[in-house]
Amino acid sequence: MLRSASTGDPGGALGAYQKARKSFSEALGIEPSERLRQLQGAILQRDELTIARPAL
Repeated sequence: MLRSASTGDPGGALGAYQKARKSFSEALGIEPSERLRQLQGAILQRDELTIARPAL
């Protein structure tokens, strides 16, 4: 997600999120972590600062 978003490919980043979310849900029965959901939100809002420097 970060690589796609930081290189100007938000569609690819959001696709990666959806793939991860589906995998987590189907394989483990869980949703993505709060950090991953925040990154998705930053990508949707085109928040360049959060994308460039995600919380670790």
